[in-house]
Amino acid sequence: SDCVLGLDDFAARQIHWNDKASSLRAIAEELNIGTDALAFFDDSPVEREWVRSQMPEVTVIDVPEDPMGYADALENSGAFDNLSISQEDLQRPEMYRQEGQRKDLQRAQQSPEEFFKQLEMSATIGFLDQDTLPRVAQLVAKTNQFNLTNRRHTAQELLAMTASGGLGLWMRLGDRFGDNGLIAVAVAVPESAQRWKIDTFLMSCRVAGRQVESAFLGVLCGMVQQKGGQSVMGEYISTAKNGMVSQFYQDHGFHGADDEGKLWEWNFSDGALPVPEFISVNIEGEDSRGG
Repeated sequence: SDCVLGLDDFAARQIHWNDKASSLRAIAEELNIGTDALAFFDDSPVEREWVRSQMPEVTVIDVPEDPMGYADALENSGAFDNLSISQEDLQRPEMYRQEGQRKDLQRAQQSPEEFFKQLEMSATIGFLDQDTLPRVAQLVAKTNQFNLTNRRHTAQELLAMTASGGLGLWMRLGDRFGDNGLIAVAVAVPESAQRWKIDTFLMSCRVAGRQVESAFLGVLCGMVQQKGGQSVMGEYISTAKNGMVSQFYQDHGFHGADDEGKLWEWNFSDGALPVPEFISVNIEGEDSRGG
C-alpha cells in the first residue's frame, strides 16, 4: 500500500524466473514494438551484461550501487530524452491497453481476414501542415523497421519538399477499440511532369500486418495520378533493421526498375492500386498547393 505505482501503471509485466532477455522480447511482442525501443534498468551487473550480450540493440543503463543515484542514472542515460512531446506520446498508455484488446480479438478469429473485418478500421489521411509536423518529424526520426528508405528529413526539410511541389501525407488509424494515433508518413516528389518518386514511406510497427500500409500506398499513388503523374517510382534502401519491408513494392505489384532490387515502378496505365475494402478511408483537408 506504500508503493507509488500500482499494477495498472505498467503496460506489460513479466514476473517469473526466466532470463531477462527473454522477458524483454516478450514485452516487445506484447506491445508490438521493436526491441530497439527498449531500455533495461537492473541493479545486477550480471543481468545487465547478459542483456548486452544477447540484445545489443537494447539500451542498457548503468546502475550505481547506491539506490540514491538511481534517479540520476535514469535521467543521465539519454534513453528518455525527447525534444518534444506529441499527443500520441501522452496517449501511449491507453494505446497499449487497447492493443491488448486487439490481441484478444485476433486470437478469437478463425482467419486474418475475419480479424481485419472485426477490427472495423478507419484511416484518416491528411496533408502535412504545422499542426501535424511535430509528430510527423518524430516518426521520420525514429522509425527504423517499417521504413523503406530511412531518410531522416528534418521538419524544415519536410516543409521545403512540400512547398516545392512534393506531396506530404500522414495517416491516423482508428478501430473499434480506440485511436492508434498518427502512425504513417509518406512523401512523394515529382521528377518530371509525368513521373514521381516516393522519397519516404514509413509506418509505426504497432500496426504492421493489418494492411493499412496498402491503403496508405493506394491513396498516395491515387493522389499522384490526380496531379498528372503517369508513373510512380518506389525505392527500397536496405538497412540492418528494415528487412521486413524488403518485398513491400514487389508485393504490391510494382515492377522492378533496376538490377539491384532498389527501384520499383508502378505505371498508371496498369490501373489504380487497390485499397483494402475492410478499411474505411477519409481524406482530411485539401492540398493547399492544388493539383
